[in-house]
Amino acid sequence: MLERCLAQVERKALAYDPYFDVIAYRNLARSQASLPPYEYERRKNQLYLRTKHNLETEIGERLKVEISQVNYRLLDSKLISEEHDEPFEEIVRRGRNWRLRNGNPIDSNREQAELEGFQKAQKILAESTPDTKVVLISPRGSDGSDYKHNFFDIYEKDGAEVITMSRYVSRNTYQDFWEQAQKIDPSLPTPIGLSDAFFLTHPLMTLLPKEKILAMFTRDPKILDFDKYRKIIEGCQAFIKNYLRSPSENTYKAIINLADELAGYRQRLDLKLANIDSIIDHYAAQTVRTVATGCGFSGNSKSYNRSPWSVAEFGQGQEWFTCPKCQYKASGPVGDSCPNCHLTKEEYAKEAAVC
Repeated sequence: MLERCLAQVERKALAYDPYFDVIAYRNLARSQASLPPYEYERRKNQLYLRTKHNLETEIGERLKVEISQVNYRLLDSKLISEEHDEPFEEIVRRGRNWRLRNGNPIDSNREQAELEGFQKAQKILAESTPDTKVVLISPRGSDGSDYKHNFFDIYEKDGAEVITMSRYVSRNTYQDFWEQAQKIDPSLPTPIGLSDAFFLTHPLMTLLPKEKILAMFTRDPKILDFDKYRKIIEGCQAFIKNYLRSPSENTYKAIINLADELAGYRQRLDLKLANIDSIIDHYAAQTVRTVATGCGFSGNSKSYNRSPWSVAEFGQGQEWFTCPKCQYKASGPVGDSCPNCHLTKEEYAKEAAVC
């Protein structure tokens, strides 16, 4: 009983759930026979990119990194990331729709504003010159909101089609954000009252240098420098490549424990083991440091206990879940069992192995 309780406590420390990667990989493997080789390879590469990005983002969140970046390309005036086939606008919309059915009613206005704000920012970027930047402020939500993060995004054009979005954590209050927003974009209308929805639905257009924009906002001094973060990611590459070949909770735990070691949160291990599998097993056996992270979600709305950065997190994934027993297809995140036939994660693994 004690071992079971300890395992449950440790599992709560795993904010990122490798189970969903296992599902995605198995679904891709099942599709191989019905796809042309080039299309299978394209989808596989896309899945690898998405999984790698999610893993590195999770590490950055655990270590409280200074910045995260996403690259988009403009196609027919729509922003599309290399990890998805569809415009990112559709992912935000799907997340908004799922939250309307399953989310926190307090956040409905905010999530609608996020969709509208992204659409406006996208339009500005599609129609503007390469030196134009867009700043989207995303303050923490009101009391009772699921959105606890405080940050701002800067979108920059590199030529006519490439867009880089850089995200920075901030300690600014609503009033601080308002005062700086007016300096960045003097055309910003005056609201009746400041709210998270107001900032999200009003992207700021500017020609100011990025350095000057960053100097206007109060950034968190406790966060990890981005260059140090990249070195930690480089140090984890052998484990990450192993995970990308075959996702598992064991390898995931090894990755975050190694990242913690490289960041100075745990004592360095002097290992003299024969192969990478033995080293991964050794790191995976260590206790996982519990961290209050925010990015992403776990389970359905009833078990939801994390703070997302964006409503888009609820819209990612072309196919959330296909039950191997009853073929139920979920249109959003599921919990620990199939919503239709109640197949558990453990039973799913056995069923999927047989299929």
